[in-house]
Amino acid sequence: MSNAIEVLYFVQQKSPTYIQSMEEELDESLFSSTITASEEAMTVLEEVIMYTFQQCVYYISKCLYVSLPALLECNPFPNPSEGREGWRASPPLPEELRRVVLTYQEVLDLLRQYEVHPEITSQMFAYLFFFSNTLLFNQLLDKGSSLGCFHWSQGVKLRASVRLLLEWLRGAGFEQLAQQFFAKLASVANLLAMPGSQLLQVGEGGGKLWQRDGKQLQQRADTTSSSPSAGEKRGALILPHAAGLLPGSATLSPIHPRASQQCVLQPGQAPSGRLRAL
Repeated sequence: MSNAIEVLYFVQQKSPTYIQSMEEELDESLFSSTITASEEAMTVLEEVIMYTFQQCVYYISKCLYVSLPALLECNPFPNPSEGREGWRASPPLPEELRRVVLTYQEVLDLLRQYEVHPEITSQMFAYLFFFSNTLLFNQLLDKGSSLGCFHWSQGVKLRASVRLLLEWLRGAGFEQLAQQFFAKLASVANLLAMPGSQLLQVGEGGGKLWQRDGKQLQQRADTTSSSPSAGEKRGALILPHAAGLLPGSATLSPIHPRASQQCVLQPGQAPSGRLRAL
């Protein structure tokens, strides 16, 4: 994939100039064949990059599919038997979390080893983070009750695990991508870790807010429709609903190796590395 990106960039940048310089030396048919061959070469290179990218994401996501669900039952806190020193020192990552970040690290090391363009690296991790967030979120909705994730104590553990994961990703240089694609999971973890008394206060406040807004909307509807013209019927008031809070609207579809077609360099983007033999 790295070599194909380098060659594609070279063809995109150098081929037009090279072909133009040969225009006077070649007859019309041969010149036309040269242009066609150049276009076909770029098409083949784009397909190679696309296919390799998709297959990499697909097989990496299969590895994550096995290791990610264990995060929902992970206990990130040190063992009390280790004493106070265990709390003071920076604790190692739990085994469940270590398997996940090890997969990310191996992918990052390979991409750097073969000097894959940074834009392609960023896009690949965007796919992986999207898949990770989707899988954990859907697992939480489907199996959270049976796993005890909806209890406050387990919610605190889940929030700590998510924070450890985000801290590791920030250290690896993916802070912005991680915040973008793990926002939904982090929000749910924060909600599950919220004490019950605080949830009741939020619920009461939210109910009062909806009642106040609903009353204001009803008053406005009554005011605007109190004097309808002849033949005009009074319309029904439709109150807004919190679509973004419904589980159905928050559930995402898992990633597929052919989910997108935007993983090739645009003209003008220079690769950062040299050609390497795979």
